[in-house]
Amino acid sequence: MQTRDRVLRHLKRQGATTVADVAAALALSANAARHHLMRLERHGIVTSELDRGRGGAGRPARRYALTLAAEDAFPKRYPELLAAVLASAEQQRLIDALLRGVVEALAAPLRDELAALPPRERLWRLLQAIDYGDMLPALTTDADGWQLVAHNCVYRDAGCQVAAVCELLPRVIEAATGLPAERLACQRDGRATCTFSGSFGPRRTG
Repeated sequence: MQTRDRVLRHLKRQGATTVADVAAALALSANAARHHLMRLERHGIVTSELDRGRGGAGRPARRYALTLAAEDAFPKRYPELLAAVLASAEQQRLIDALLRGVVEALAAPLRDELAALPPRERLWRLLQAIDYGDMLPALTTDADGWQLVAHNCVYRDAGCQVAAVCELLPRVIEAATGLPAERLACQRDGRATCTFSGSFGPRRTG
């Protein structure tokens, strides 16, 4: 295990601590411990402050602690958890209700803000709000409608497990903007991209 990872694990277990504590716990020299802590601090993974609460003579020690950004350095099992939740919901025939709730949770905070905007601006603001840039998208529009080609499906693994997940984006667009939207092609089916389209007219009914 690299020294960097050993330092991170120590801080995760012990909380805020000093150079001397890290050096003693990991059998490092004080200079080596300080070097690793300062390097982690430069990368925003660790933060530090003077410990003015300690008594005694001399300069107060500097205590180092992990930032929220450090969480990415530790293993997470989000994909496994999501897969288990989706499998359980589908087995219990709850997947439609679950996804309706997800759509509403994503759309509701934006609906009122978007309602006053022209249709084209409504769509653009929604896509920005849901950080659609992660999809490596190509968005084209004309007088009648729009088409979004996504080269990176951010829901691909979940969609391969439960097909209904692939309808999330068009459903969120419809729920948040009132504009019709549909999925035309999907990476789940072996396509190179996911493609969505819609119009700038009112949402279809019936």
